[in-house]
Amino acid sequence: MEDRRSNPMTRDEMLEKAGKISPEDIELILEKADEIEKKASRGPLASLLGEINLLISMLRDYTSRRYRTPPLWMVGAAAVALLYVLNPMDVVPDVIPALGYVDDAFVVGLCLNMLRKDLRKYESWKRSGGRI
Repeated sequence: MEDRRSNPMTRDEMLEKAGKISPEDIELILEKADEIEKKASRGPLASLLGEINLLISMLRDYTSRRYRTPPLWMVGAAAVALLYVLNPMDVVPDVIPALGYVDDAFVVGLCLNMLRKDLRKYESWKRSGGRI
């Protein structure tokens, strides 16, 4: 069992929340993509900025129906992680200097670990110009 004091979300919780993501949630993420990217350019999230941009890109391509390959749980998990980053009042509020983004980085890292294989497939698809 994971220590809830040190981990804001477990894999099972992420999967459960992923199943509840709505098209409106994804639309919100895409509308606020610049805000997410700006937040991710600082602190512990900065090292994950490239992957966060990849998640946003995947959601954009999925929503526009250019990329239809990902399993729905992958789309949901990406959305859960990005909504977590967007939320300023999560487990460790973002207004706390230095520590405010640690939980965000943990949740994004958990998501990336879960999606690693499928995200690499998306990255290859993107590099090929959408022909794979």
